[in-house]
Amino acid sequence: MNRSVVNKAVFWALGIFFSLNVHAQFYYGATQTFGKNRVQYNDFHWSWYRFDRFDIYFYQDGKELAEFTSRIATKQLIELEKYLDFPIDERLEIVLYNNMSDLKQTNIGLDDEPVYNTGGVTRIVGTKLFIYFDGDHNHLIEQIRAGIAEILIYNMIYGGSFREAMRSSTLIKLPEWYLSGLISFLSKPWSVEVDNQVRDGILTERYRHFNRLSGEEARYAGHALWNYIVTTYGKKIVPHILYMTIINRNVESGILFVLGSNFDQISADAIKFYTDRYRNLQSLDDDLNVLKKSSKSQVFSQLKFSSDGRHAVYVCNDQGKYKVILYDLVKGKQKKVVRDGFRSNVNIDYSYPLLAWHPSGKILAVIYEEKGYNWMALYDLEKKKTDYRPLYQFNKVVDFKYGADGRSLVMSAVNKGQSDIYVYDVISNTFDQITNDIYDDIDPTFMAGTGGIVFSSNRLHDSLAVPDSLWEVGMDYDLFYYDLKNHPETFRQLTNTPLQNETSSRFYERGMLMY
Repeated sequence: MNRSVVNKAVFWALGIFFSLNVHAQFYYGATQTFGKNRVQYNDFHWSWYRFDRFDIYFYQDGKELAEFTSRIATKQLIELEKYLDFPIDERLEIVLYNNMSDLKQTNIGLDDEPVYNTGGVTRIVGTKLFIYFDGDHNHLIEQIRAGIAEILIYNMIYGGSFREAMRSSTLIKLPEWYLSGLISFLSKPWSVEVDNQVRDGILTERYRHFNRLSGEEARYAGHALWNYIVTTYGKKIVPHILYMTIINRNVESGILFVLGSNFDQISADAIKFYTDRYRNLQSLDDDLNVLKKSSKSQVFSQLKFSSDGRHAVYVCNDQGKYKVILYDLVKGKQKKVVRDGFRSNVNIDYSYPLLAWHPSGKILAVIYEEKGYNWMALYDLEKKKTDYRPLYQFNKVVDFKYGADGRSLVMSAVNKGQSDIYVYDVISNTFDQITNDIYDDIDPTFMAGTGGIVFSSNRLHDSLAVPDSLWEVGMDYDLFYYDLKNHPETFRQLTNTPLQNETSSRFYERGMLMY
């Protein structure tokens, strides 16, 4: 493996190094068409690794992520080529960002080249994958696998070059569920998240007309249909359907030729298959008191109640433009505490802002992102004043909670490609790092009365000392306890449940935990 470092004095000249194809040029800054520029707050000093079949571009604090990505990309490329029975000749380029905020600053691909983003967050420009780290290595693996799968499928159907893709696209029109559903199916296994989405679509009968679906509904419906086909006919059937679709230039003809049944019959059988599975499950009662949305694009999250039961707070995010709303449960009144962000139809970050209540119920802590950096705002409900503090140490904060003393915060935060546990002293503005390894440590909480913390992790070892050469993470999350008073060399593993995740732990009473 040869490594070369790209040091550029002018940031927008970076695009030259991304382009191994002389027909594809990328520019940063003012060289883009007016109206398509994205605001860039940070300077990125890029480096790159070259491998036999792909290149990986990364910048400061991204070296460890790039090395992890190289191992995963090599493995996933081989597996997907074998699964689809289609080797790709073109060289792939993977552009790796430390977080979504940095990814949203790029102008690459806004103009000339075709941009794909079918059924997920991985962004594709030609044979270039744009991926980011959100604190979960398994999510990063899904992005890599989805990106490679998308490039392989587009090369199978439309060919590699932009001109050939445009010519082919005029002869074959694929419904959204077909492409986005297949990419989703190939990129991640059936999970609780997928099952919940499909169950909701089946029970509400939204999946009765596949070809009318779009967006997220098309992706999950397509994922369910491909899952049914593979469950019924075997996984080797997928490349045959793809090839016959290409030859016949028609989805229904491809399905009929391979499966012996037309699409209407297959989709009806799939609906029955999932209806039988969910028959005894009920939807939510329509009489429940729910918060009404003013638009379908709004997403509500981070609902938190104060310890005194007087206030509730939540986030309303409308395509990237968000507001933190404080609701007085006694008076029935609400006010906006924070309003920020801007609307965008791509790469919407629903993970920010994060909210936590002080034990007194009088202070609301908000962690948010502004101009590429993390900030903490402490809003005093009585004084109606806000204290702002920068969190420059981290690429991203995943979660945080107050301790019973009101002075300490426990955080899951990302730095140098790792999500680790930190304890933050609010008074002294200092951090104590608890974990420091590749494993993803999330959902931390103080275990009151014990002097320790509990967190979820996909770690494979209970020791603090993890070899630097270890590059594997578990698929499932278990609960671990760490004694902050005695600082032992090992964690106490509280759960050990293969194929299940234990998350969102909360202190219940002395020595008791619910999750």
